[in-house]
Amino acid sequence: MTKRTQIGCFCLSMLVTGCGTLDLLKDRKRDSVEIHVDNQTGGTLSNVTIYVVQSVKRPNTTNYVVAHTDSTVLGDLAPGVRQKGTLYEKNIQGTDGSFEFSALDSNGKKYSTKFGYLTNGAFLEFQHALIVQKDTILIK
Repeated sequence: MTKRTQIGCFCLSMLVTGCGTLDLLKDRKRDSVEIHVDNQTGGTLSNVTIYVVQSVKRPNTTNYVVAHTDSTVLGDLAPGVRQKGTLYEKNIQGTDGSFEFSALDSNGKKYSTKFGYLTNGAFLEFQHALIVQKDTILIK
């Protein structure tokens, strides 16, 4: 085989493989994401909620505003308990965004953090795990 033929075969195989990969990724689109929350604060967490946060265009303007476009409410979470919530793509915009965790402890202290990423309205991961401690929120 000549050098030119080898390069041509290589380019052709990359083209064929690349196109096949794109089709495979299209079939693997995630329409939901599981969020696991583990309460290690030593007290009860209330109003535990996970939001999808995205920029949404205001009607009749060119301005965008950051908005919660979907959420899953876990409610109250006792100490040492791990609970799962699921978010679905049905209510979110076709734009980039992230997730936001929010909860209150029995003294009114607010726990809040943003994490993860979605692109063009599609989730990139199947799940996230949050470990809520007294002074830290760990994200896995």
